[in-house]
Amino acid sequence: MGLPFIIAKCLTSAVTALNFESTSYRILGCGLVVALIAEDMIVSRTGTGHFDYLFGSTLGIAVLDTIRFLLLARPLEEYRHETDEVPVYQLPYIQRFFWLMNISPRGIGWSFKVTELMLGRPRLT
Repeated sequence: MGLPFIIAKCLTSAVTALNFESTSYRILGCGLVVALIAEDMIVSRTGTGHFDYLFGSTLGIAVLDTIRFLLLARPLEEYRHETDEVPVYQLPYIQRFFWLMNISPRGIGWSFKVTELMLGRPRLT
């Protein structure tokens, strides 16, 4: 994982923070970020199987996050953190950018967290 990965992660939040209404711009931004990540997948090889698997998994998760933020959801309008006082789309651009960089994939403290977890082993009937 090199510089293209870092640029792609920042670019995902930067494009999402622009809050484009047009689907065409969101698809274009998603394509650009996925292309950067794909380029990094080609370049990032360590020669060690464990590290290559770890890098590949991380890059794959980055692609899925990009698709989620730019194509499947509107995080500035749909997601809320428990400490948010105003809707995020009303904040200045730089605050929206850092707000997006802080989204937890697991959703802890966010409006999309899993509310009910099944504790223990499932019962077989």
